[in-house]
Amino acid sequence: MIYAATLLGFMVTALLPTTSVLAKGAKTYGGTKPYTYEQQIRRGERVQPKLVTARRVYMGFIGDSLVCVYVGAKNSNEVIVTGRDDRCMGSMQVPYAPDPDFNWRKTIEVMKKDMD
Repeated sequence: MIYAATLLGFMVTALLPTTSVLAKGAKTYGGTKPYTYEQQIRRGERVQPKLVTARRVYMGFIGDSLVCVYVGAKNSNEVIVTGRDDRCMGSMQVPYAPDPDFNWRKTIEVMKKDMD
């Protein structure tokens, strides 16, 4: 019985082609594909930015544009200007960039003056 199992195993391996036969028409030259963003982070080639949740503090029209202002931890902020038919989310993730001098009311006033 053992002899038959060994003989069967030998026959299966004998029927499989060698790797040189399989790779005969394969492309074996040229550069490799670049790594994706997530792969670069896992490999340590790129640093993932720290994100914080920012809440919407202002949503309104300035001229023909919809303006959304988001403020997060330690005044990390994001100002988004979009078209008239768009909407603003209630909160979003923004990069952590503390800005103690940021005042969103002054930012809106400056934007309104620039539009006039």
